[in-house]
Amino acid sequence: REDISEYYNFLDSKYKPKTINKRMLAMKGFFNFLIEVEEINMKNPLNVYSKKKVEASKIETLTMEEFKSILHAIDTQPNLQILSTGERKNMFYPWLKDAYYLFLLTGARREEVFELKWGDIVRSEDNQTLLFRIENLKVNRNNRISNHKYKTIPITRDLHRFLIEIGLENNPDPNEYILNND
Repeated sequence: REDISEYYNFLDSKYKPKTINKRMLAMKGFFNFLIEVEEINMKNPLNVYSKKKVEASKIETLTMEEFKSILHAIDTQPNLQILSTGERKNMFYPWLKDAYYLFLLTGARREEVFELKWGDIVRSEDNQTLLFRIENLKVNRNNRISNHKYKTIPITRDLHRFLIEIGLENNPDPNEYILNND
């Protein structure tokens, strides 16, 4: 018990409540393993541990005005900028605004947006709704599984209008990326 108390104090001095809870839960699970699987005759010393209160994190979002000012900067700033190191760097690419709109309208992760192909647009089972069916890259990367997991993103009215604007009705090649960022 003394060692566990020291460990808890160490965690409390270094980490936030959510991390402390995860670490203590892992320890509790390890002791349960020793008791139930290895049949060590003891009580779990972490059964008395109560989780620390974790405050909900505040999710900050952009206002529409802030979003429009980002798009305006893309239109008005010079594409080529010279960094303090003297390196010349292209800061704004032609597809960048389209990428920001897709981030906003899909809620997808950066790598998911850049992997979107026209062929990822499918109809729902009831044939009423257009959807993006895309690989869930985060889940697949974390689970290292062979059969890929997919997720669907409904294509809202605004997203549909935007997709038409960038070429949906021109019968694009299904294997072509939506963002032509070569």
